[in-house]
Amino acid sequence: MTKKLLLLTLFLLIFVVLFSSILLFGVFESRPPVKKEVVDRKVSLEIVNFKDALSKLETPQQLIDYLNYNFYIVAREDIIPYSPDVFLQSKTGSHGDFANFIAKFLDQKGYETALVRFKTLKEGRSDFHTVVVFRDKDGPKYIIPIPSGLRIISYGWSFEELFVSVESIMGAQITDYLILPSHATDFNEKPDFKWVSRKKF
Repeated sequence: MTKKLLLLTLFLLIFVVLFSSILLFGVFESRPPVKKEVVDRKVSLEIVNFKDALSKLETPQQLIDYLNYNFYIVAREDIIPYSPDVFLQSKTGSHGDFANFIAKFLDQKGYETALVRFKTLKEGRSDFHTVVVFRDKDGPKYIIPIPSGLRIISYGWSFEELFVSVESIMGAQITDYLILPSHATDFNEKPDFKWVSRKKF
């Protein structure tokens, strides 16, 4: 009897060990691998003025990461956006304030850059939005604020492609647009920069 009991106990022990190993191996194998978090040290830099930003941040993506980490968007009338230094001190701004700062940064870094102001219509309500368009080695891109933060998006080679891309993100129809140089100090029409009614093709 003890021999049978010993064999049964041994069999059960082997079964439990094998079953546990299979179960544990299966659980560990189905989990995604743990990635070590890589922290971009640029996001936690202390930047006190525009000159400082130009010297410490090098690429459009580093700038966007820094702004997403350290700033937040607020609603305010932005026909006259904050200057770059005021924007950096406040750590907040409207969509226009962000666009104005980004355009001036990219312009100083040598990118071909412009501001595009949109009149939009959504559910019968008009609004204004401003994005930065720029060109790098990969082609035309724009920077837009979305709920999760600022994003850089490639859009193609025409303004119509830009409009369609922005509309799909904002969920609003673009009715008019105003293209301004990156050095503009306000978002008003100028003799050489006028509002244009968008014609759909």
